[in-house]
Amino acid sequence: MHEEFQPDERLYRKIRPLEQFWDSESQRPTSGAFKDRNGLSVDRQGQRQNNDAINQLNSRLPGIGAIVSVEYQQCMKIPVLVAYKP
Repeated sequence: MHEEFQPDERLYRKIRPLEQFWDSESQRPTSGAFKDRNGLSVDRQGQRQNNDAINQLNSRLPGIGAIVSVEYQQCMKIPVLVAYKP
């Protein structure tokens, strides 16, 4: 996979445990789901279709959880540092 991200490339993260990181009222992850002093691990879409990327992430991280995604270009607007570290 290339080190460069495409603007419309999606980044995926599995949120768990849901009791801690999911707001059932708004049906959205809490901000705590995206906070970690050591950085967060995400899956890149790459050349995969959206459903394929989600299915592969679910197979690697089985169990209850919610998968959320964001486009790389949205991360640049916040700004968030997105680094390729395989």
